[in-house]
Amino acid sequence: MELSDVFGGPTLKADDLKGTEPTVTIAKVEMVEFDKKKKLVISFVGKTKVLICNKTNANRIAFVNGSNTDKWIGKKIQLYSDIVDFQGKAVEALRVRPIKPTPAAAAPGPDFDDPVADVGKPLEETF
Repeated sequence: MELSDVFGGPTLKADDLKGTEPTVTIAKVEMVEFDKKKKLVISFVGKTKVLICNKTNANRIAFVNGSNTDKWIGKKIQLYSDIVDFQGKAVEALRVRPIKPTPAAAAPGPDFDDPVADVGKPLEETF
């Protein structure tokens, strides 16, 4: 019997990823009170477990998607585990990597394969 079968619960843990880095779509974000502290709980499309979102992960999602959690619905994030310091110990923690939306029509950048295109231009104009 696996301990996670007994103590797993409905919340996502770093160990649940089993070394994978899945991309998930945010279905719902709600504020829930745990031990008199407010926490964000994020649900994902097609997933049963939820993410208790800490400040670090919330700030990472907000960096790309804005601070209004209502606008996070439908956005994709990638989940991964990382080693962090917690109370003086190295522990595995669940982290999120926001996925930046791809621009629909990006302006063409410099042609790095054309050695003549940048001749005579100062370096800062090249980038």
